[in-house]
Amino acid sequence: SGTLPSEMALARNLNQLVLTQNQLSGTIPTELDNVAFPFLFKLSMGHNNLTGSIPRLHLRSNTTGTVPGYISFYHG
Repeated sequence: SGTLPSEMALARNLNQLVLTQNQLSGTIPTELDNVAFPFLFKLSMGHNNLTGSIPRLHLRSNTTGTVPGYISFYHG
């Protein structure tokens, strides 16, 4: 449980970030907006109590897939 730290923006060499079902709350840090994560291929933050907008992340150039329908709160 807790909040997401703004220092996450410094972890640019991540391959995977899985924070699912950790009872996280609060907003997603604005420091993550427009941050480049060139090696990140898996990002999972579902089943928490996060609020606010989803930041614009710059991910691997070969990332593919669709945004699930349950992510309907994006205000980009």
